[in-house]
Amino acid sequence: MARRILFEGRKAVAVECESGGELFTVEADHIAVKAGAIASPQLLLLSGVGAAAQLENLGIEVVQDLPGVGQNLRDHPYVLMFFREAGQALDVSRQPCVQVILLSTGESIPTLYSK
Repeated sequence: MARRILFEGRKAVAVECESGGELFTVEADHIAVKAGAIASPQLLLLSGVGAAAQLENLGIEVVQDLPGVGQNLRDHPYVLMFFREAGQALDVSRQPCVQVILLSTGESIPTLYSK
């Protein structure tokens, strides 16, 4: 598991990893962050890339002040609903589904989209 990216100045040079309780470093000429929408910003923040004030409050040494890291992440909860006729068996492989998505910015009444 990647714990943080190690930098020389502002150049990523290695990744600190953990496996089986053992810490080790993997060095490389090129480092690509591909940990998904949640883990990529987390890895960058733990590595010192993010909003400087926020990182300093957490005791993380700032490598690059980039306030946008980890911002505007959205969870997209959805519910699949299947309907059946009374007395009929439910076969989800052949049923139409209704997808409901709720979007909210926390600033106004949520907007409901249905497809």
